[in-house]
Amino acid sequence: MDAHSTKREARKRKRNKRRKLSKAKLQARAEARAAKRRAAKMRTPEDLAGVLGTGRNQTYDLLNDGRVKGAIRVNHRWLIPDAIIERIIAGEAGIIAEERARRRLSNSLPRRGRPAASGERG
Repeated sequence: MDAHSTKREARKRKRNKRRKLSKAKLQARAEARAAKRRAAKMRTPEDLAGVLGTGRNQTYDLLNDGRVKGAIRVNHRWLIPDAIIERIIAGEAGIIAEERARRRLSNSLPRRGRPAASGERG
């Protein structure tokens, strides 16, 4: 019986010790929980590719060009907010930026092995 009561007292001390956390530790735990909740609301580029009906490489090209509004790059990892994917599913326009101006510019520039736009050979 004596061993049982000491175990119970040890558990009680441990429980009380957990309750006596400093404000800094409590704040750090709260921030960690908030970060975990935010991370849970993020999706991967593979999820975005499935929604858009594009391949993985094309999706990464969109992300690297900065054409997906709200996408975040953390180190070497892309995260897309769940809200953005939901807006794409809903058919909202303007989530993925158009590339028309860039295409026009690249088509007017001469390329190797191709005649310039003015008809001169390079």
